[in-house]
Order: sequence, then structure tokens, then C-alpha cells
Amino acid sequence: MPDDQIQGLINNIINNDERSFKIFMDHYYQKFKNISQSYVHSNELAEEVVCNVFLKIWQKRSRLGDIMDIEGYIFISVRNESLNFIKKRSRRQNLSLDNELYWQDITKGILDGGDPETLTYINEGLYFVNKAVENLPPRCRLIYGMIKDEGLKYREVANLLGISIKTIEGQMAIAKKRINLILDRYMYPSYSKEISA
Repeated sequence: MPDDQIQGLINNIINNDERSFKIFMDHYYQKFKNISQSYVHSNELAEEVVCNVFLKIWQKRSRLGDIMDIEGYIFISVRNESLNFIKKRSRRQNLSLDNELYWQDITKGILDGGDPETLTYINEGLYFVNKAVENLPPRCRLIYGMIKDEGLKYREVANLLGISIKTIEGQMAIAKKRINLILDRYMYPSYSKEISA
């Protein structure tokens, strides 16, 4: 499929065109399933990995216009998703049944009967972090999301967006500063008031 046709599909996908997304996905699916399969050594797992990647692409379709190399972006996403799956699988295999049951009990205790005040505090903190991320400038939010949510490295994001690593570092510094400022206000409200006074 020619590059201009791919770009046309991407433009349609950004505008919520599901038909274009299906054509786009069908075009790349087999190629990236084969790549994933070379990592996970299972046809079914490779299908799951690629479906997860394309689901994330659909969910974050508004970002597609900022990505200079869409095929490179899909490759990196499939590779990272495959490697994450391998890590999770090896962690599970290394845990003994006793350890696994122990951690299940701990997790269940925290989620089911944990201290409500602590759980509320954690949930509120997460709410404020998410709000801070939503309020970042668009380019900064895009870069932060690609690094923190998608697990891409600075160099990968720089290559995909066609910008320098220094720009990535600067945007991440802005994001971290703004998020920390919001968290400081949440965690230390009286201290924040003293500083701003």
C-alpha cells in the first residue's frame, strides 16, 4: 500500500473512521503478528499482543498525526508488548505456588479489606496525577504518554516524532515539574499555601 494511501487512512482514523482503521489494521496485522511470534513463540499469544497494540492505537488515535514513522511506531509497540508479556510470563513461572498464594492474599487484603483511609488517599493522589497529565500542553502530554504509558524510550519517541532527544528531555522535565507541583499541593496543602503566600 503506498505511503499516501496509508496517510489517508491515518487521517480518517484520527477522525474516528472505523472502516479505515480496519483496513489499516488488516494491512499491518500479519506482518506484526509474525514479529511478535518471533518473541513469544506462540501464534495465539502473538495474536493477543498485536490486538492489544492495535486497540491502544485506536484508543489513542488522536496522537497518530504527530507520529512521523507509523510503521516504526507499530514495530516498537509490538516489540515492547511482546517483551512485557515474556517478562510477566517468566515472573509467574519463577514464583512458587506458596509465594503466589501469599501475594494474592496480600493484594486481596489491600483491595478488599485494606485501610479505607489509605485507599482513599491513594485514589485521590492518582486522580490528581491524571488531572495534571490532562492539563499538560498537547505536545508535552503526547510525549509523556508515549514514555510513561507506552513504555517507549526517549530515543524511540524522538525518532517517531522527528524531534531531538533534548526536546524530549525538556518536555519530560516540564511534565514532571507540573505533576510534582500538583502532588505537592495535594500532599502538603499547608506547606504549598506558605510558599505561594
